Amino acid sequence: MKPKPFYLKHFIIILLCCLCSIGVWGQVNLVKNPSLELLDSPCVQIDMPIKHIPFWSGLDSNTYWVDGECMYANICDLGPSNSMCPNNHRFNHYPRTGNGYSWNESLIPGFCLNYRDYAQGHLFQNLIAGKQYCVAFYVSQTQQAYYSLGNIGAYLDDGSIDTAIITYYLAQTQYTPQIIEHQLITDTLNWVKVEGNFIATGTEKFITIGIFTNDNNTPKAIYNSNSNGLPGHEGCFLLDDISVIESDTKAFAWNADTLHKGYLDSILIGRDEIIPGIKWYRDGVLIDTLHASIWIKDDTLGSHHTYILSQTLCGVTTYDTVVVSVELVSSGINTNALQNEILIYPVPTNDAVFIENATIGATYSINDITGRQLLQGKINAAKQSLNIGELANGAYLLQLIGADGSKQIRKIIKQ
Repeated sequence: MKPKPFYLKHFIIILLCCLCSIGVWGQVNLVKNPSLELLDSPCVQIDMPIKHIPFWSGLDSNTYWVDGECMYANICDLGPSNSMCPNNHRFNHYPRTGNGYSWNESLIPGFCLNYRDYAQGHLFQNLIAGKQYCVAFYVSQTQQAYYSLGNIGAYLDDGSIDTAIITYYLAQTQYTPQIIEHQLITDTLNWVKVEGNFIATGTEKFITIGIFTNDNNTPKAIYNSNSNGLPGHEGCFLLDDISVIESDTKAFAWNADTLHKGYLDSILIGRDEIIPGIKWYRDGVLIDTLHASIWIKDDTLGSHHTYILSQTLCGVTTYDTVVVSVELVSSGINTNALQNEILIYPVPTNDAVFIENATIGATYSINDITGRQLLQGKINAAKQSLNIGELANGAYLLQLIGADGSKQIRKIIKQ
């Protein structure tokens, strides 16, 4: 009897190899436990200081008491608890991503002069001297705070700020945060990104987040005069998704322009990390603004979908693109002549892009990341030049369709 064809439901083997290849890119976000998801105890009642969340603590890591130390909240908390989320007597808010976040108090005159909470996190490694880093974190105003506050900042150092003395719960005015948001944080519905660049000295291995100015120098405005927390005195904000990333880090969707996904298999594309400023597009439609990685689960045989990742770090936007093809794979990756032979260069370019070895009569189009067609035509030479000098700087998709129906989509960059 003739054996049946062996189709790779074993695509998982290829998938694992691909995922291993992603690992060579290394850690991008240098903050450990950046979304505050790892716990060192069962998630039953989480009303606890942040020091019990791995790689995080307050400024006095030698004391248990919570003064000067952020508290932690998690949606898995079964309560009763003062820090259940999303609902408790201080706030009603879901985490930006995942299940957990911290909450940070800063009390204004009348209760405790210059009282501050701080959250200090560990980095995977010392930063590189002379290297520029983009630091970002997300905050949100709590509904029951009397005040909205400004001057929320991040200070990066070698850990010397961990004072271990009685003033750890007071405003640390002797330190100037490299990243600071002077504007008041007033949004209780959305997470507000605080972000900025700085040049490392090479000693930084901790990040500390809080308000470093004293009460007189801290911007504030009454938010909720009916606060049932500490009326007249309390400012409080939530904290989630902290990142420290080399500023020149480029967007990463996949380590090739085309990914051939096995039928019935799922695959993760992008970086499985907390990275700010993310937008994913599928065939020009925005599908995700939170996650640097997404699962692809389309099981329609023969389908081809274009995924574009837009990443903005401290004002600089980069793009990466991958076309995901869904197919039965019998012996390795299925390719076609069009994809094997075509050359498209230079990338990036400032005026013209060249196409070599495309089949005469094949059609081309150039689209923006939303799918809007900007240029189109036919290939009429073995080496054809396309003038894109009139296009605005940015990333575009060049689509080629061969006479046999084979399709290829390549990313081009105008700069």
